[in-house]
Amino acid sequence: MAEVILGQNFTFQVLFVNEFNAPLAVLNPKITIFTYSSLGTKQVLVNGVAMTTVVGEVGRYTYLYTAGVGLGDHTAVYAEMEGTDPQNPAVRLLVEEQFQTVASTTATSLIDNTLKASFVKV
Repeated sequence: MAEVILGQNFTFQVLFVNEFNAPLAVLNPKITIFTYSSLGTKQVLVNGVAMTTVVGEVGRYTYLYTAGVGLGDHTAVYAEMEGTDPQNPAVRLLVEEQFQTVASTTATSLIDNTLKASFVKV
């Protein structure tokens, strides 16, 4: 599961493929981002917003999301990315991704600002 730092940007990306695993340019690519409350109620954060086509990559789309600090540390957040098959408009293609919010990364929380690098010539 991916982690995203609260208050920072996170790029959702998806590559839609056809039944032969070849990249597929879908119609109306969009994303819905949501979480669940402690009572199990679905809370929609982004609802059916258009995704951006990645230039030069057929079937790949992105969406830049900023994880609000109000989500809290270690919150599971879900994204449903969907598009319609251009050859068969009755077929909806759906990909789900999950990430967890964190207040800071492990690497940044372990940094000790009092440490100094020293080089010794032997």
